[in-house]
Amino acid sequence: MKSKIIDFLIFFIDKIPDRLSSTFASICGRLMFFLLPRSRELILKNLSLVFPDWSDEKKRDLAVKNLSHYVLNLIELVKARNKEITEIMKNVEVIGLENFSEVLREKKSFVVASAHIGNWELLATMSIGLKIPIAIVVKEQVRDVIDRLFSFLRLTKGIILVEKENSLREGLKILKTGKLFALLSDQDAGKNGIFIDFFGIKASTYPGAAYFAYRGNVSMFTAFTFRKENNKHCLIIEPEIKIDRSLPRDEWILLAMTEVVRRTERMIRLHPEQWLWCQKRFKTLPNKEVNKELYG
Repeated sequence: MKSKIIDFLIFFIDKIPDRLSSTFASICGRLMFFLLPRSRELILKNLSLVFPDWSDEKKRDLAVKNLSHYVLNLIELVKARNKEITEIMKNVEVIGLENFSEVLREKKSFVVASAHIGNWELLATMSIGLKIPIAIVVKEQVRDVIDRLFSFLRLTKGIILVEKENSLREGLKILKTGKLFALLSDQDAGKNGIFIDFFGIKASTYPGAAYFAYRGNVSMFTAFTFRKENNKHCLIIEPEIKIDRSLPRDEWILLAMTEVVRRTERMIRLHPEQWLWCQKRFKTLPNKEVNKELYG
């Protein structure tokens, strides 16, 4: 049943002319705002927590834009499978590639922490477009969908999918092969996360990116995508996160992830309509209990 739904979705999206993608996504966003009350309320709760000074009208407007953004991401992802990577890269502006110059020149492995902003699903494709082999961590069910969407076609060539359940062992292996290992680091990590200020709120954060950089003794960077006008994209590669390697492991990881979170927050403030607000980012309290007051 799931595969038939995905097949129908792909068929339908393929019929949408490129010039109408944004308009279609905008209409869907408005419909979703009214038809998906749980998603709507989740987005509005997060916005109220992070931006308490915003008016209700401003929060509702951004929520609609945010839902439209998810639809446009899906449309782009489906349509990308019929395009050559060189064609996709024509619509991508890359800023800061020189920050990778040393690790690429020496063919070293390195870690990149990113976030669910812009069309994050195309981040790995952009890496391949830059001729940088990449490994990404995915949940098992997400991998099934990716495999179904792309059918192992050219867009997955060079992208290594590491299932989250095996990421510890496989990630350390990858860091010995001269590849980029990318991890998304902006979701609630539960009681096993480390608590870092995110928009002034202590938020449970996955330490994985810093952990792998420390254990593998490799460089660590941040990179983010965001959508520009006319459905073009920008990939921003930021300078290396440099923390004193003589520090104890836990302190090094905390400092490195604090910088990741700081950079992520800055990017979200610049493009708030393009972040994944439809998530329980502040679910886990510092006392390791679930924030039932916020999310019910």
